Amino acid sequence: LPRRRYEGNLEISTHNKEKLKIINEVPLENYVASVVEAESGTWSSLEYYKSQAIICRTYALNHMDRHKEEGYNLCDDVHCQVYKGLQTQNQKIKNAVVVTKGVVLTDKNMQLITAAFHSNSGGYTINSEDVWTSAMPYLRGKEDPYWKNQHNSNWTHKIKVNDWVKYLKSIGVKVPPPERFKEAFK
Repeated sequence: LPRRRYEGNLEISTHNKEKLKIINEVPLENYVASVVEAESGTWSSLEYYKSQAIICRTYALNHMDRHKEEGYNLCDDVHCQVYKGLQTQNQKIKNAVVVTKGVVLTDKNMQLITAAFHSNSGGYTINSEDVWTSAMPYLRGKEDPYWKNQHNSNWTHKIKVNDWVKYLKSIGVKVPPPERFKEAFK
């Protein structure tokens, strides 16, 4: 693993007598700057970083108790937001976080929104109720003209036909016998 540096306090304890639990206590705005860099890279414009800082801050504050049962607020992986501690300290990112300090996104009732984001839409976003349990008026599906030739715009995943058929059946999809299924995709 690449070496990482952290600012703020590190609280180190044991977890299940076999693993270390390391909690980094860091001010919110420093956390936001690290997340913006980890999630967005260092190649974009100030305006992009400003919008990403607002989204990351909103997401963090809205999910602050996500790991309460485990004794911390947010993890450092995509489950919450990617956080890699003190990074290159890109000046545009630092400026974006300073300029947007305290700015969050709310709905019409002044509640923090679900500020979901992704690395690539594949060309279309979808409605919130198609992913989660409730419809949110600000998370409506639409075409994304900017997805092509971006990070994660092209990928493949191979799965054996029999495994795919087994999966489809497990979720209640009626499929033809595997021989006919294979013929359809020759």
